Amino acid sequence: MNSRLPVEFLTEEEAMMVDSALLSSADKFSTRLAIYACRALREISLQTHQPAESISEEAIADWVKHDPHIQKIIDLDESFINFFARLVSSARVPLNEIAQEIQVKVTDLKVIDIVFWFEKDRRIEV
Repeated sequence: MNSRLPVEFLTEEEAMMVDSALLSSADKFSTRLAIYACRALREISLQTHQPAESISEEAIADWVKHDPHIQKIIDLDESFINFFARLVSSARVPLNEIAQEIQVKVTDLKVIDIVFWFEKDRRIEV
């Protein structure tokens, strides 16, 4: 039996943290996606014993397809599964940058690290 908590998209506290960040709506979406992707990659990494950086898009799709918690909240079809896997996979780009910058593994990133990086990154662009 799996005693781990279900992989949530965002907790209420995390959503409030992102909402209060000084980011555009598009950047808030990217931040939310990165937080969820980090959480999903951490779970897949635990289950497959692979580093998050080497998890394929196919492995992400397979995980989405078989995760009972996701199945409870989303009606899954093949096109959605592939779309969702591409989203999670694409979120690895900023996650890898954040992890390199603060010198930790992607699976060790914290929500505050991700939010702070997106805010900092956007301040640099302005």
